[in-house]
Amino acid sequence: MKAKGFTYATPWAACISPKWRSSAAESPSRESPHTAKGILAATADANLIGVAVAVEIAYDRQYIEAHAAQLAAFKRRLDDQLGAAARLAGSGPA
Repeated sequence: MKAKGFTYATPWAACISPKWRSSAAESPSRESPHTAKGILAATADANLIGVAVAVEIAYDRQYIEAHAAQLAAFKRRLDDQLGAAARLAGSGPA
C-alpha cells in the first residue's frame, strides 16, 4: 500500500478508516459512492491481503512437511476415535 501512496499503522487500519466510509446521505445518486482514491486504496489493500494469504500458506506447508509423522499419528488416533463413536452410535461397522 505504501508504494501506492497509502500509509497505515497496521494492515487492517485501512479497512476501519473513517476516511473510506460513506452514507446514503453523502451520496444520494445511484452511482457508486466510492471515490477513485478509495477504490485505489481498496485495490492496494486487497493486494496486501493476497500477499498475506500466500505467506500464510507457505508457512502452513512448511509446518505440515516438518510435522508429517506427528500429523499422520494424530489422524490415525482421530480416525480410531471416530470409528469407536460410530460403533457406539450403531452406525459403524462392528
